[in-house]
Amino acid sequence: PGADGAAGVPGASDVLSAPWLRAAALVHVGLGALAAGDWARAEQCARAAAAIVDSFAHPSGDAVPADESIPFDLLGMAAIVEAHTDVADNAYRHLDAALSPLRARNRLTSAHAFALLALGDVQLLRGELAASAVNITRGGRLVTADRPGLVTHAAVALAFVRVRQGRWSDAADGIDRLARLAPADATIEHAWIRTQVLAVSGLVRMLQGDVAGGAALLAESEAGAAATPSYIASIVRLHGRIIVAIAAGDWRGLERHLDDAEEPGYRHPYRLGEWNALKLLAAWHLRHLAQFRRRLSEWSLNPTAADDPYYWAFGAILAEHQGRFADGLVAIRRALGAIDADLDPLGRAWVRIVAGTYLGRYGRDGEPDPVEALASYDEACNELREIGATAFVARCEALSNALVDDLELARRTEPASVLSPQQLRIATAVAHGYTSDEIAGMEHLSKRTIDYHVANIMRRLGITARREIARLLAVRPDPPSA
Repeated sequence: PGADGAAGVPGASDVLSAPWLRAAALVHVGLGALAAGDWARAEQCARAAAAIVDSFAHPSGDAVPADESIPFDLLGMAAIVEAHTDVADNAYRHLDAALSPLRARNRLTSAHAFALLALGDVQLLRGELAASAVNITRGGRLVTADRPGLVTHAAVALAFVRVRQGRWSDAADGIDRLARLAPADATIEHAWIRTQVLAVSGLVRMLQGDVAGGAALLAESEAGAAATPSYIASIVRLHGRIIVAIAAGDWRGLERHLDDAEEPGYRHPYRLGEWNALKLLAAWHLRHLAQFRRRLSEWSLNPTAADDPYYWAFGAILAEHQGRFADGLVAIRRALGAIDADLDPLGRAWVRIVAGTYLGRYGRDGEPDPVEALASYDEACNELREIGATAFVARCEALSNALVDDLELARRTEPASVLSPQQLRIATAVAHGYTSDEIAGMEHLSKRTIDYHVANIMRRLGITARREIARLLAVRPDPPSA
């Protein structure tokens, strides 16, 4: 289908010439090849269609009516093929440049829907998750109902971006909305659509705690992909397998999945730091120490390593193994300082857990520092709790609880010493009679997060009632205002 209205649609008032029909057919076939990850065929179709489009501008013989959608479809196809087969980004930049003025003037139409989806897909592969979400959302809104394959692709791709951003509930909501759409079994794309929906539904179900049910859906998607392959479904299934392997401590399984993904026929969606972290995680737990040291050393030569929290966290792990405890502590401080909002939430939590473990052993001039360790664990637990990662929360809390007993003596003699600086601020505010809502505004956090901190504060202080905080901290609550 072409742009809004009748232009470019067979049966419209303008009779379409054979060259135009050939171009539209080539784009249609090329998009199917693209969705299946057949990059060579997609590129072949795109080049043939582009040759016809070029003749529109330089007609020789029959006049051919122009349709805005085909040139933009071709730009999108070229960008996706380039992203999966090349290290250059020329096609990506051309696509972005073509869409930018239309976006700025609010002139985007259904003719640009696939181009926007393609831009978002490539940005996902580049690790630009916020921009990817914006463009996939825009493209999805512009896709017309007579293109159910693109409707599904938009929903699946956006759900996966939300998973990567840690917005798991948003991902689940998106899949629920997709399920409420008209049944896809009446379309010729039914099997291909089903492969994608099964993959992302399985991933979301696993994240919600139903690992067995989610794995079954992933396996069903894998079986369907034999006849109807989908590169976006393959990417989603890879992410699901990685999460399952890490949650189960199946390090050989993780290594196998990562090795299989090195040359899968499509580009995986992980940034360099994330990919190195996954490879190092498997190597460390499998005790492939030579491989671990080699990869970490090679990573150190990349200029981005200096700002990557994963790099410093693994540097601390190696330093501890080699007995360089002071160097490890420096690396832990660098890792915590490098954490930012763009890091995958599971990754942020993992870095904090590594930091908590190290600080619990060597955090205070080479001696254990359980207070700072617990602060790091608490932040990790809160991060995991916010995204609904219940299985990982349980593990994090187990680590945290193991340190609580170490604080018993300090708690008896100086209660405030067992609290982190942030917890002390919150505890003092509670002692002065502020509500969780009021403290949330003061700390620029959600009420849910404040309640979680208050529960941890009471656990560390060994009390069961909020009002006891003032007594232990020797703070007299502020009198009510007149």
